[in-house]
Amino acid sequence: MQLSHIHSLRGVAIIFIVFGHALFFQFDWDNNTETLNTLKDILTNGTIMFVFVAGYLFQYKLEKFHWGEYIKNKFYNVISPYIIVSLPAIIYTFWFSNPSQPFPQIAEWNSSMQVLWYYMVGGAHVNYSLWFIPMIILFFIGAPLFAWISRNPVSYLTLIPLYILSFAIHREPFPNLDILRNALFFLPIYMTGMLACQYRATFDPLLTRHLGVIFALFAGILIIQIGINSHHGVYHTTVPFIFPRGYIDWLLLQKIILCFLIMGLFMKYPNLSNRTLNYLASISFTIFFFHVYFYFSFNVLLGYQTFEGTLGNWFLRGSASLFLCVLTAWAGKKILGKHSRAVIGY
Repeated sequence: MQLSHIHSLRGVAIIFIVFGHALFFQFDWDNNTETLNTLKDILTNGTIMFVFVAGYLFQYKLEKFHWGEYIKNKFYNVISPYIIVSLPAIIYTFWFSNPSQPFPQIAEWNSSMQVLWYYMVGGAHVNYSLWFIPMIILFFIGAPLFAWISRNPVSYLTLIPLYILSFAIHREPFPNLDILRNALFFLPIYMTGMLACQYRATFDPLLTRHLGVIFALFAGILIIQIGINSHHGVYHTTVPFIFPRGYIDWLLLQKIILCFLIMGLFMKYPNLSNRTLNYLASISFTIFFFHVYFYFSFNVLLGYQTFEGTLGNWFLRGSASLFLCVLTAWAGKKILGKHSRAVIGY
């Protein structure tokens, strides 16, 4: 891949996502709240990097853009594995519980409509991170609009009000079910990726030349998050347009700057990239599809016990899930061959 620094950024992004999710649902962090808060400030909302990369790559491939072929490709590479990989979680939900109990809005629907709803929102079952796929499908559908934005670069000025909107609507608390709200939150991030690619001849030298300044910005925001701000991690609110934790989403700012910092690092020091990171980037969708399944499996196998939240336990849990995802990608490729991408995303 020509854009090796973007490929490496995708590898870093999936590591952040896996280890960010490893923090929750099985640990009691009461004795290590400072450790938890620090890890939340560093790792959570890694999805921002994933969306940034998606926007960058869309812009990079825009010269060959044909909407029909684009949708066909996305169906094969993303939507098809989403349908297949979601199935165990949906079957588990319908087999072992009442699927409408936590979601009374679907209580009067028949089973087929309930299953369709679970697919449409993505994050309502045990593999909760799959909320991302219904959201990114909206970006796929909106590809002609993004192509128009690229042809009319003055449209990038809308990034200013769009970021203000992201600061105002925030992200919803777990579980992520509001597809439109998620899409609006991540829209300026996707467009920032497009902008960085479209003007990479200008951006790239600036990133490598001013790497120290970018790092200082990143470090400064991280210090504010960890040492000054009382809130840690993702800025969640039950409804948009309320500001219980202030008007600035520090994590959003931090992760956008981190995207540029990582790009600059890999461009200036290409040896930082390696085969392992590149492989993780190549199988990033498989990792994304399966890592929460493994967290859920750990929980079941260990009898739903709660363990003390420590760096060691957290790292072990995240590493085990990542290793099993790699094993899944390798085995899936061996068994399914050329059909593996439509089944497991690789």
